[in-house]
Amino acid sequence: MNEAWDDDGGGFSKHVDVVFDTHAGPAVAHGPQAEPDSPPLRAASLAAVHALVAMAAADGIAVELEMPATRERGWPASWPLPPAWFRVIGEGDAGLFGSDGSESAAEEAARVAEEAARVADTAHGEVVESLWPHRPTNWPPCPEHPTTHPLQLTPGDDADPRPLWTCPSTGDVIGPLGPGEIHATP
Repeated sequence: MNEAWDDDGGGFSKHVDVVFDTHAGPAVAHGPQAEPDSPPLRAASLAAVHALVAMAAADGIAVELEMPATRERGWPASWPLPPAWFRVIGEGDAGLFGSDGSESAAEEAARVAEEAARVADTAHGEVVESLWPHRPTNWPPCPEHPTTHPLQLTPGDDADPRPLWTCPSTGDVIGPLGPGEIHATP
């Protein structure tokens, strides 16, 4: 992260700059870090989305992570602004919401893995939906059933909150969502 002075009088702001160049277009995280209307994403959730961004970029799927989210696409002022947008360039987008902040410290610790899986699953769903009719929608393909369905994301645990890729048919854990763990193309 880079610190930069905010010329609007807001003081210092955080910038997230991640760029992956693919033949399909850029996958980018950008923008000054500001206070969203809803609580920011936890570190485990943000790491999960970054891993999904890298995986999509490696497979030629152009995605963008906007942090903080802006109201640019006509998002009504009366609706809470999510802390981040996940977009498949030229296709759809989804707001990524963290917890509502009402949990106790003990409850919050127990929810980290669940939130990371939920946020990553939201982003994964946008990728899968964007593939039809251009490509097969089984992304990433299940190694046990590569022509029938994509892997699904399930929560990790307290020791390792990374979401886990699992086969939706058998429930078998294939591996954690992370760099070099699962390769999308068979």
